[in-house]
Amino acid sequence: MPEFRTEVIPNTLKQQLFFEDNVLLIGSCFSENIGTKFRYFGFNSISNPFGVVFNPISIANLLQRCLDKRLFEEKDIHFNQGRWFCFETHGDLAGLTKEECLKKHNEVLNSSADFVEQVSCLIITFGSAWVYEHIETDNLVANCHKVPNTQFRKRLLSIDEIEKKFKQLIKNFERSTLSVQFIFTVSPIRHWKDGVIENQRSKSLLHLAIQSLVEQYDNLNYFPAYEIMLDDLRDYRFYKEDMLHPNKQAVNYIWEKFKNFAIDESCLDLMLRMDKLRSSIAHRPFNEDSTEYQNFKEVIAKEVLLVKEILPHLEL
Repeated sequence: MPEFRTEVIPNTLKQQLFFEDNVLLIGSCFSENIGTKFRYFGFNSISNPFGVVFNPISIANLLQRCLDKRLFEEKDIHFNQGRWFCFETHGDLAGLTKEECLKKHNEVLNSSADFVEQVSCLIITFGSAWVYEHIETDNLVANCHKVPNTQFRKRLLSIDEIEKKFKQLIKNFERSTLSVQFIFTVSPIRHWKDGVIENQRSKSLLHLAIQSLVEQYDNLNYFPAYEIMLDDLRDYRFYKEDMLHPNKQAVNYIWEKFKNFAIDESCLDLMLRMDKLRSSIAHRPFNEDSTEYQNFKEVIAKEVLLVKEILPHLEL
């Protein structure tokens, strides 16, 4: 019988992930989708501590800042439309005062830098090769924060720029004696506002830059999230109403592909146990005062303690 779909089956990751690994995910909102799954199943991970970041240079800059433990300073904080923000980060870290904004940024930086010291896997999702440069400072920004577009120039990154930036970052990780493996992905979310042709140019550049890097390093890998979404799930029923973002069904499908690609089989039983525990905790009874529910709560409380003995980092 003929096949009626083109399924994407990624090659298995050489060095698969275990619960003992510390995993940092950074990049586009697709990083948050996968990061949510990591946390749900009990892995020690953080995703997008500085908020969503789309372009490769800004991603590398934030990772380097964590490596250097270089705190944000007052000169990094700006004001627009009633709030203080930083061009290097997402609006999630904005504040109503300069002091609040700076405090938020440095709290996140310190916790992220501590995590990076122990990180064993970096999952980096490139969203777009289109970037904006602040004309006054000549700095490339991660987010324009609704500052008038007349203050920026827009351009497309080159493959060489991306490659050079990440080769330096990888070298700096090696100097820090960290044994880190990198997993790169390209976000399947189309940047429609850039234009349909412009979006394709951007995604092509990101793919070529990643391919060039992966060919040069043994600890670099590529996961085809973009290809799975566009070639395997090539149907609008797998998209949200905006017709751009993958829906829950698509995210779950891509996660299953990623799980088979990256996570060691020895973790699967505990992942199933975590799934059952999460479902039990989320259960809402008809009568919270019933004897049956009180007994159920005792069973769950014991299971939580047992799981935390295996996964001491777990927060429930």
